[in-house]
Amino acid sequence: LAAALTEGAPPDGAERLAAALTEGGPPGEPAVARHALALAGAEVAAGDRRALDRLAEVLRAASPTWTWDDHDPVATARFVALGRDLAVVDRPDGPAMCPLLPDGWRGRPVEVEGAPTAAGRLSYAVRWHGDRPALLWDLAPSAGPARLTAPGLDPAWSTTEPSGEALLG
Repeated sequence: LAAALTEGAPPDGAERLAAALTEGGPPGEPAVARHALALAGAEVAAGDRRALDRLAEVLRAASPTWTWDDHDPVATARFVALGRDLAVVDRPDGPAMCPLLPDGWRGRPVEVEGAPTAAGRLSYAVRWHGDRPALLWDLAPSAGPARLTAPGLDPAWSTTEPSGEALLG
């Protein structure tokens, strides 16, 4: 919903949509949590760091079991999808690993194994050499070559190699 409503909108379109969605009540209400999580998913796909703030707000309103009022299955499903999107998101030219890097992930190892993408199953690991991330990846392609990126780690890096390793900037 959020992606459809904000696609092609002016840069402040997402802000106006977010304000309209959250006017209905606090983030703990299922409908508000659903919409906020949908918007955060669209922001992650676009590489917009506001998604991390929106996710933190919704998580503060969650129960200790990461659910929202009455265990709303739609909000819970969107939460799971958002977690997946933080690990890998499909983009038109190929999968983006770590499209955004939450501050709490910096300096910590990250591992993803067998994530389904439009380009095939993708596994990767991030290790740290001081402040620099080292990325190891393996894509079992289901079609032709795909461009892999890791914009949350190094926006300038990309490759069409299905497997390898790189010390990123």
